Amino acid sequence: MTKALLITYHNYNFPFDTFYHKVIYDYFIHSLPLWQDIFDKIYIIDSKWDFTDDEKKQLTDVKEAVFWKTLGDGHPIIQWPIYIPQVQEDCLMVIDNDVFIYDRKGIQSWFDLLKENDCVYVSTTTDILWQNHFLITKHLYKEYTSENCKNKNGVDCWDLIQKLKRQTWHIIL
Repeated sequence: MTKALLITYHNYNFPFDTFYHKVIYDYFIHSLPLWQDIFDKIYIIDSKWDFTDDEKKQLTDVKEAVFWKTLGDGHPIIQWPIYIPQVQEDCLMVIDNDVFIYDRKGIQSWFDLLKENDCVYVSTTTDILWQNHFLITKHLYKEYTSENCKNKNGVDCWDLIQKLKRQTWHIIL
C-alpha cells in the first residue's frame, strides 16, 4: 500500500508576505527525518505561499515531492478537487500547513485504521465542520473531482467533506 501526504500551504495574509509563516515550513523540514519514511511521496499545494527554489530543494533533497502552484485563490478545500485526483498513491493523508508532526506513532496508527476503512478522520475537537485532517483511500479520490465541487465558494466541497466524515472513523486526540 503506497502512501502520500498532501499539505496545502495557503497564505491567509495575502497580499502580505509569508515571512512570518516561514517558521511553519522550517519546522516541517526540521521534523521530516522523524517520520518521512512512512510516506512514498509528499505533495505540496502552494497557494500564494510562493516557495523559492531553495525552499523546495530542502524537501526534495530528503524526499520525493511534488509542488503544485495554484492558479486561483481560495481555501484549501477549493484546491483539493484540482489536485487530489492527480495523486497516484493508494492512500492519502491530508493535513493543514499548521499541523506539526512530532511523533510517527500517531500517523502509523491512522494508516493501520485505513486498512479496514475508506477514510479516517483525525481531529483534536468534536467539531467536524472545521477540521481538515483526514486519510483517504484511492477509490474515494473520485469523490474529489472538479465536477463534484463546482461551486467556487467551496460550499459543495464542504458538503462532500461532511458526507465523507460521516462515513469515517473519528479519532479525537
